[in-house]
Amino acid sequence: MKRAGAIAARRRGPNRRLSHLDSGWERAADGRAQALETRTRKREAGLRRQALVEERQRIMADLHDGLGATLIGLLRYVQSGDADNRGVERRVLEALRDLQLAVDALEPAEGDLAAVLGKLRFRLEPLLESGGMRFRWDVAELPPLDGLEPAMVFSIQRIVLEAVANALKHSGAREIRVKAGSEPCGTVKICIEEDGRGFDAARPAPGLGLASMRARAERIGARLRIVSQEGRGTAIHLTIPAPGPAFGDNTVASG
Repeated sequence: MKRAGAIAARRRGPNRRLSHLDSGWERAADGRAQALETRTRKREAGLRRQALVEERQRIMADLHDGLGATLIGLLRYVQSGDADNRGVERRVLEALRDLQLAVDALEPAEGDLAAVLGKLRFRLEPLLESGGMRFRWDVAELPPLDGLEPAMVFSIQRIVLEAVANALKHSGAREIRVKAGSEPCGTVKICIEEDGRGFDAARPAPGLGLASMRARAERIGARLRIVSQEGRGTAIHLTIPAPGPAFGDNTVASG
């Protein structure tokens, strides 16, 4: 009996040691997993902070190009000695509009491009009514758009606004139409069409901000196509890709 007990004890000894080793390995593995998880969380938090900083920098750059340029223009206009109340009022309203757009862009969009465009419509309607232009709005239900961050929102706003401003200032159009809808491939297309005098697409007219619109589209990975022909109006097509690789080919073409 004593011998059998001793044999059993000898057999239990290695098992206990193996059990202790297993427990040690489990604790070590848990510790490594927790440390990895902590490092991952910190890295993700750092990336989010960096993305937020870059987003703010892009917004500030856009504000400088938009609101800053408008205010500088207003200052020069007042200093010219030829300023009148109507001209000053128009430039102040432009500055307020740019500021309102920047504030709208900073509000959480949560992928809802239709809501973003709805706010833009609210900003555009008084501008178009004051210019005596008919305004048609045709925005369908849009799918959620991943990556709809403030800088992207601001770029979309500025492209649409630039197209509308061009129609008001340069085209002599009687009607402007804003359309938006989704396509089978998952992209979203926004079109701004007007029935003005148009221009020769082979020689884009200076002062229309077309280069700025193309640069903004490239910045958000979208495609911008401008179709125009003398006497037949102009159409601006902004195509925003579905999540995945972006595409380019920002062109100006004859109608």
